Amino acid sequence: MSLAKKPNYIDVDGLRLPGGFDPVRIREALNFKPRPGDIFLVTYPKCGTHWIQQISQLIIHRGVSANSYLDFQMKTPFLEFTGTWGVEAITPPRLLKTHFAFDRQPYHEDAKYVCVVRNPKDCCVSFYHHSRGIPGYEFMNGSFDDFFELFVRGETDFGDYFDHLLSWYEHRNDPNVFFVTYEQLKQDTKNWVLRLAYFFGEEYGALLENDPGLMQQILVKSSLQYMKDNIEISERDFQKLSTMDPGTVPEPVRRMFVPQGGPHATIKFIRKGQVGDWSGHFTPDQEAKMQRRIEEKTAGSDVMSLWKT
Repeated sequence: MSLAKKPNYIDVDGLRLPGGFDPVRIREALNFKPRPGDIFLVTYPKCGTHWIQQISQLIIHRGVSANSYLDFQMKTPFLEFTGTWGVEAITPPRLLKTHFAFDRQPYHEDAKYVCVVRNPKDCCVSFYHHSRGIPGYEFMNGSFDDFFELFVRGETDFGDYFDHLLSWYEHRNDPNVFFVTYEQLKQDTKNWVLRLAYFFGEEYGALLENDPGLMQQILVKSSLQYMKDNIEISERDFQKLSTMDPGTVPEPVRRMFVPQGGPHATIKFIRKGQVGDWSGHFTPDQEAKMQRRIEEKTAGSDVMSLWKT
């Protein structure tokens, strides 16, 4: 790669993370003590994180959606990003989010873990666009070729995709783990939403099963277009962050989203949400290289059967 072009990362206790993150908050996340009833969303980046976050919030809050990006994130704190800030104020069941592999994940046998996994090729493409779009990565002019090499070597932030995938796949049948592929969720959203509601608790599942209107609300409000229109970061969010008292918002959030001496960035967390988008990005050589990496990392596991048609 020319000039070793890669996103801005930091290393904290063996974890590679985005450069705008705060080591203090990261260590708070690593040392976090879950409580019974806590619900963790534990996806690898760009594997449906915001989608499952919206679905989960809609189930827990009975169809009421966040009305801004800030509200959306405050309802489900991202522990590596904001640490324990605001967690105590959440009414149980607490929805929390991490990108940890199983061995680094704060764990309690009476907490619940929701893991959405995605085909590695589509994950790679989505992660590339995400890394280009966030100013803190300092990768706005980075090429897909550059990013592909990082991904296929397991050198992106939040660690190797395959290490995360395999760590949670081993626990897919645990009673406190809900495991689903992004592709399954796309293909049969209604069925998987209902199953997730029952996983959260009998009362959530029964309510959803007996109220078609509520189910329809959740399906509409978790659609790609609704999320783009209502919970993408907006000019209003930038203005609010700029004027909020420093004590009311975690400093990493302010650093990541409040521009210093420049125009507000355009940040898009929700892009296409497509299955198979990788085919418009990979060269034949890259496809072959990814296949070799898959075979190397998943030898002895049937995990890739998740994506066999």
